[in-house]
Amino acid sequence: MSQHKQVTVTGEIDGRPETAEVDEELADFIKLLWQLNISTMMSCQDNRGKVWIDFPYAFEAESFLNLMAPDPANMDDLESIDSRVVGIYEPDDWGAYRSDRMWSYATSVADLGLNFPWGGIDDDDGEIERDSEPMFIFSISVRFPKADLPEVMQRLQVAADARG
Repeated sequence: MSQHKQVTVTGEIDGRPETAEVDEELADFIKLLWQLNISTMMSCQDNRGKVWIDFPYAFEAESFLNLMAPDPANMDDLESIDSRVVGIYEPDDWGAYRSDRMWSYATSVADLGLNFPWGGIDDDDGEIERDSEPMFIFSISVRFPKADLPEVMQRLQVAADARG
């Protein structure tokens, strides 16, 4: 259960209707991602000072990051989003930079061919069972400083406007 106020967002991804309960401060962010045909799985408006968004597939995270594409002209400014998205260079306060200002990423692996008894499947013996051939997916979590959200939204809006 979320500790943040939830709102219902609706939209479409590739013509499919979508509805989700999301943290109030991320409602417009999620709607913009969907408008750009980028699926989301989970999110949090303040995960230890960062926005957290979980993409169900690696290509979804790639699509998002491509819209945040760093401008090489800004890479010398270590505090620009352009520099912090990729983290090639670090300032002298590298510890605080990594924990507070740099974007971070994590990968999760799941096999959709397995049924887990704790996942709501009615299973008398409580054992993990294979329902199909292995079907591995990699989901990607992206965390970025909450202060970056306005610029992230601006970049997404530019991309949405360009697509019409």
